[in-house]
Amino acid sequence: MRSLPIIFFSSLTLLSSASQANTLSPHFATPSYSNLTLDYMQAKIEDYADKPNGVSASFEQQLSPRFFISGHYTDLSSSVIGSTSDLELEDYQVGIGWYERSQVGPYVDLSFLVGQETLTLPDPLDPDNYFRDASEYFGAEIGLRDNHGPLEVQVGLAYLFHSSERDDQFRWSANAFLNINRYLAVGLRYQDHEEYQLQSIQLRVRW
Repeated sequence: MRSLPIIFFSSLTLLSSASQANTLSPHFATPSYSNLTLDYMQAKIEDYADKPNGVSASFEQQLSPRFFISGHYTDLSSSVIGSTSDLELEDYQVGIGWYERSQVGPYVDLSFLVGQETLTLPDPLDPDNYFRDASEYFGAEIGLRDNHGPLEVQVGLAYLFHSSERDDQFRWSANAFLNINRYLAVGLRYQDHEEYQLQSIQLRVRW
């Protein structure tokens, strides 16, 4: 998992080149806004060498030709040597969004999000102590999606307002999916949340 960013961008370059030789299948002509995605994910949290890992599940459901709803749940943890508590990250989020194809090609989407993020951070100086912050948040995300043959590329940038003492934050993400057939795709994802980074391998079912 440590080399996922390198693999991600290398795969993106290779698949983009390869897909130019393919005839665009009608199954892959548009990005997916109705899907279920499962991730095996690993996090890198600032000031900690341990990398919590676990699973994440997300979904999107198209409601009309222009609107969709979304949601995700992430639960990551890792034991810390010498500490009685684990390094943990939990995040759940729901949203509603709008999308439309832009004049230059990619699909543009705008989502309004609400959620809660909980970080449990062991105290490196006191094995019996830990810091836990459960912060509710809301914000908006703008994204771009485009298909090139069997390859689907997604990028997103969000700004979130937190209810706790934590600073408001930018989040950005990049995805690359390789569509195996009409319904199934595999992918790689990288997310940056300022205080931590997430890398994941994905399996997606679309309908």
